Amino acid sequence: MRNHFTALVAAIVALCAVAAAAVVAIVALHIDAVPGENMELIHVVLGVIVPAITALLALALHQVKAAVTEVHVATDGRITELLDVTRSAAHAAGVVEGRAERKAE
Repeated sequence: MRNHFTALVAAIVALCAVAAAAVVAIVALHIDAVPGENMELIHVVLGVIVPAITALLALALHQVKAAVTEVHVATDGRITELLDVTRSAAHAAGVVEGRAERKAE
């Protein structure tokens, strides 16, 4: 799971870098454009890249929620086990204390 999440984060960062580079390239290299033409090109580039980034973020969020649920279930099972052991230890301590009181009498 961790490798997949790392790959998703890397893909999101790469797409953000591509979007930024594309916008800078359009502005820097398309100097003689008709006013407003650069904005149209930038909108097209971002219109393609932003939904891809959003989809990757949704997938990453789903994986994080699954990992948190898995940790919660594992922890919850361990807490139940701990309570059972604590209950048994308290009962055993009570039995030992009761025997010690009977011997003292």
